[in-house]
Amino acid sequence: MKNKYRGLTVVRVAVCLFAVACVCTAEPKQNAESSETEKAKTTKVKKAVYLIHSLIYEGLEKNDPETLQANNYQIYRDREKMCETYWKQAIDELESDAIYVQLYGGASILEYAKKTLGDHRVITPRAKFNPDKAIANYHDLLAESFQEQLKDKGLQMDIETAKWELWGESFEGCVHTYGGGMASSLGLKQAPFINFSMTVPDARFLCTAKLLESFVVDGSDVRAYIFDGPQGYPIAIFLPGFRPESDAPDRYASLALDRTKVTVVNKNEITLYSKLRVQRPGREIPIKPDRDHEGITGTDHGLQIRIGEDWYILGRMVGTAEFLSAVREAKITTLDTVD
Repeated sequence: MKNKYRGLTVVRVAVCLFAVACVCTAEPKQNAESSETEKAKTTKVKKAVYLIHSLIYEGLEKNDPETLQANNYQIYRDREKMCETYWKQAIDELESDAIYVQLYGGASILEYAKKTLGDHRVITPRAKFNPDKAIANYHDLLAESFQEQLKDKGLQMDIETAKWELWGESFEGCVHTYGGGMASSLGLKQAPFINFSMTVPDARFLCTAKLLESFVVDGSDVRAYIFDGPQGYPIAIFLPGFRPESDAPDRYASLALDRTKVTVVNKNEITLYSKLRVQRPGREIPIKPDRDHEGITGTDHGLQIRIGEDWYILGRMVGTAEFLSAVREAKITTLDTVD
């Protein structure tokens, strides 16, 4: 087994540590009386929105603007500002049978949620991370903290029907891994949904991309996300909804895409797989150097890519309609072959 939630990159670790440092512990006193009143009314929770790390680049902008500029992080800060506006709008419109959950991150957005919803509808799971134990242990501790707070606030959640929507930073990083981890540890039956518009991606090319559609692949918990990329070609990524079990076999998405018309890149847009060709009478002309990567297979019948990685399929020479059709018809398999 090769890919079960690989270790965080140095950048992501720094991001997570900064998010922890920004945790808000203050509680609005003016809501204490109203919270007790509402607590008695609302007991069953049907939905949770889970903000996983937030306003990370705001901290850099305030405390270390040189680093923000030196690393060209402004594009992330701009996306973060947009998300903050969306977060607040969504909090304002949150259903009465829904709660707001925040994992560390920005103090200001936590305070806004408490003032808007009341403390009884806001949960802040906390746990100490032990680097000597598997990440699943940390997810379990966060789930225990969540359940304890849920009980203390007189709330109930049916794991059979509860819906979870994920927000935060980053889309294909902490939001994906911590969201799926919490869902697995809680034993949720419905895979959580990452609301892309409420996230800051790690991949720069997604910061200005338009989400065309997302859907759960038939017979699985894997969700496909399809984008209209900023350079004019479609992009897709497959992310599992739940945390894979430690002994589970790797899973792959198999797509009927011509391997000579697509490339696969990571979040830093480094090419991992490429067999791009221009077709000419009687011959094929390579466009760029061929690349191969473990976990990605291309044959005359299609493309297969391992799930759970921050790998993107770029339809560099595929029309949007053809690309959409191939992704919609993708199959999830544990076999490292293409039919």
